[in-house]
Amino acid sequence: MPYEDKTIASFEDFIKNNPLECSKKATEIEGLDSKIEYSFLSAIEDSVNAKKEINWNSIITLIEKYINSVSSIASSMSMFDPILESYRIIEKGLKENQIDFSFKDRIWNLVQKFIVFSNRDDDTDAKYPNEDTDSLTHSINNIGGLSFHIFFRYIWWCYDHKKSKDIFTDDIKRILEDYTNKKLGSHTISRHSAIGLYVPTILYFDSKWAEDTILSKIVSSESNKIALWDSFVSFNQVQKNTMVSMHVWYNEFLNGFITNKMHNKNFYHSTIEHVTLGYLYDITYFDIIFNDFISKADAASINHCGFFIARILSGNKDVLKFKNKIIDLWKNQNFIDHANLDAWFIQNPFDKKENIQLFLQYMQRYTGKFMPVRFPLEDLEEYVDEYPKMVVQCVQIFVDKLDSNHLPNILKSILKKLLSKKISDVDDMCKKIVGALVTLGFNDYKDLLQ
Repeated sequence: MPYEDKTIASFEDFIKNNPLECSKKATEIEGLDSKIEYSFLSAIEDSVNAKKEINWNSIITLIEKYINSVSSIASSMSMFDPILESYRIIEKGLKENQIDFSFKDRIWNLVQKFIVFSNRDDDTDAKYPNEDTDSLTHSINNIGGLSFHIFFRYIWWCYDHKKSKDIFTDDIKRILEDYTNKKLGSHTISRHSAIGLYVPTILYFDSKWAEDTILSKIVSSESNKIALWDSFVSFNQVQKNTMVSMHVWYNEFLNGFITNKMHNKNFYHSTIEHVTLGYLYDITYFDIIFNDFISKADAASINHCGFFIARILSGNKDVLKFKNKIIDLWKNQNFIDHANLDAWFIQNPFDKKENIQLFLQYMQRYTGKFMPVRFPLEDLEEYVDEYPKMVVQCVQIFVDKLDSNHLPNILKSILKKLLSKKISDVDDMCKKIVGALVTLGFNDYKDLLQ
């Protein structure tokens, strides 16, 4: 391999173009300048990502030598660059199932050494959660967190080959127990985050053990617990059994967020969304958790919940299964006052009569002001022919609770269509609406009465 090449870039390109040949000679890299070591490993990582064939025996041998030679050396970035790349290569190889299962024992030995070698606190842990980075991004970019990601990748790699929960051995459990009980150094942001991401994994393999031995005992600093929760709730889909097992955490964190006003964090919104789905799909405990949240939350939180439900209503094939729950929320005064339910009218999959009835009831009970820019006048116009009496009532309330000095032309079009119906009580209401608009300064509406 052309180590003497003048540029690192061309050196890496050569390796990427010849990954199998170069990886066979991996051990020749050991002891060279750290920049060359790092560049070689970085190019190998890129090759693994590209699913190119490499010689895993030689790569694993090189990484074993690295770990055995530096495991007792104090941390420093110059030493960690090639080590971090070594971790990433193993993590990607396990994730993509590119490492042959015949290397199982050697990989398990590396996994254990990675974890022991990386049991120190990371200096960047102190910045969380006061930085913008989510805990998972933080976790995968230092060796402490990455060692646990490799540990969980190893579990699934074994399962992919054996197709049996028996791979979740006592040795695997012991690592998690030792970390929980602080026998593997102190708790860290990055490792808590990795565990948070893989909570569904440990619950899948042994839910009772996970609940009793890990999740109920992994008490730590507030920032560590938030890191676990951030990773769990932000990067896992809603799963019924997992949510039931974690319902105490959902309740604790949702109430904690309400109390601490952590609305600027994405995981707060994710928590609201999970709890909302738990409520809609009748997952045990979540009816109580959701209704407690609605009774206590502020306007911003409930508004996010309302927008999330609007997204669910749009194209969700299961929406009719929780129709009654949606109707209940249409009538919930705290929800009505703080959530923007105009979007529900647009997305609502119920029949038109029921939809306009719900929207009218919502408007009647809404205590705030309506802004034309957000109000669904275009959609309301579609109901004029079939339900003119309810449409004119909606328009009347809209004008009574108007918060704007500008009106879109569509409102005039709706009133014109309503008047064309020649329905006595509808005509009377339209005339009152036009009079109110003229009083507000919208004199162009006089034309509708001529």
